[in-house]
Amino acid sequence: MKTTHTPGPWRVTHTGAHVGVECELGSICYYIGNGAEDNSNARLIASAPALLAALETAWMALGGVVHRNECIQHAMEKCQEAIEQARGEKLP
Repeated sequence: MKTTHTPGPWRVTHTGAHVGVECELGSICYYIGNGAEDNSNARLIASAPALLAALETAWMALGGVVHRNECIQHAMEKCQEAIEQARGEKLP
């Protein structure tokens, strides 16, 4: 699927009192703080490209299930909602 965000992988960086997220092309974000919550937030942000790719893969795999039950349908809907939010666009 086509992406418009900065390609991953993204990684967490630490510079003094700052924590940030960078990739091969440069910085994604930086903010003041280097505590446990700041580092957890940075790890979550850094995982965004991988999470989006995993959701897109799961959505496609679930779409191939012939005998869909309520659970599979719910999982597909949740994947689709998250993908749409991350990409800022509708899925076909």
